[in-house]
Amino acid sequence: MQNVFDVIMEREKIMEQHYRDLVAKTTDQGIKSILLMIADEEGKHFEHFEGMKKQIATPAKSTLLVDSKKILKTIKQNKNMTPINTSQLELYENIRDEEKRSEILFKDLANNENDLELKAIYEQVANEEHRHYLIMDEICDFIARPNDWVESSEFSNLNNY
Repeated sequence: MQNVFDVIMEREKIMEQHYRDLVAKTTDQGIKSILLMIADEEGKHFEHFEGMKKQIATPAKSTLLVDSKKILKTIKQNKNMTPINTSQLELYENIRDEEKRSEILFKDLANNENDLELKAIYEQVANEEHRHYLIMDEICDFIARPNDWVESSEFSNLNNY
């Protein structure tokens, strides 16, 4: 039977690889930067849980959310962004949904844990997974915007009769 840490570490490695795979499919440098940061964070989660498994827990404070907001702001100002096709958008949406599942997993682990130190660590990772979810949700919204936008200057001045 697998140890709870083995299951979590396996999930973190899978998510890290998903982000690295997405980097290869994305043409926008800003989004690549965000995806690489998130992949690195997933690697840190893996190492953290590996350390916990060995009884050497050393969590590090993450600057991921602040850094990604700066990059998203730069992306929004970039008028020459290369659009991403729908199949890639669906891939981002799947990753976003996977981050939500990870968040729920860690929240459940925290809620069912009696050891206060371990509970706090699970909550910390759940919060980090939530940040990843928010970032991916922003990326999905940003990429989908051209596909969803129907307003046109040609039709914006029509009066209701």
